[in-house]
Amino acid sequence: MINAFFNGVIVMIDIDCMENIVKRRGWSKYKPNKATGLLTNLVEMFAVKWRAIVIYGLDHKRGTEETVLEIPLADPWELAEDLVSIAQRMEEENVTVTIVARSAPLIGKPARKRREAYQGFRSAVAAELRRLKRIGGGVVSIEGTIIYRSPRRPSECMDHGGPAREPSLDEEGVENAAGYSATYNAIRGSRQHSVDN
Repeated sequence: MINAFFNGVIVMIDIDCMENIVKRRGWSKYKPNKATGLLTNLVEMFAVKWRAIVIYGLDHKRGTEETVLEIPLADPWELAEDLVSIAQRMEEENVTVTIVARSAPLIGKPARKRREAYQGFRSAVAAELRRLKRIGGGVVSIEGTIIYRSPRRPSECMDHGGPAREPSLDEEGVENAAGYSATYNAIRGSRQHSVDN
């Protein structure tokens, strides 16, 4: 058991409008469907690659609708490409996800219950996730900057939460609606320059 706090990244991933999607498409809530089964696989691969600690949500038996991960000693920006890839892969099944990654102190102890997974140091990340889902979801946010927005929302999301209109790019600080923000590209370029030198 890990008792001391250490630095790293908290990642939260949540499928948008899942309850409505399940009803409309006739999918099962009790076993993996096209969306939850795919997210299980994507999260598992991501967790293995980044040696993430699964705090909550990875569920092979019922499928994964939401998950909370902690990644020790990582920089959230180095995860950006893989997180956007998860969002884009989910879009192939006509579902969107909201993803938030922030640096924070970590505990590294899996939660026994859902509520526990969103408390403590993770509460601020959870608050950002809820805020983004309220304004429509379908985004990847790194350190409070939206670096990716899904090009379209599933029809099931149009009448299930979210705003009556799409937020403007200026409102959400998105510098490139089609993909990565200028902020991310600048950081990635700077890192590559350091490696090359």
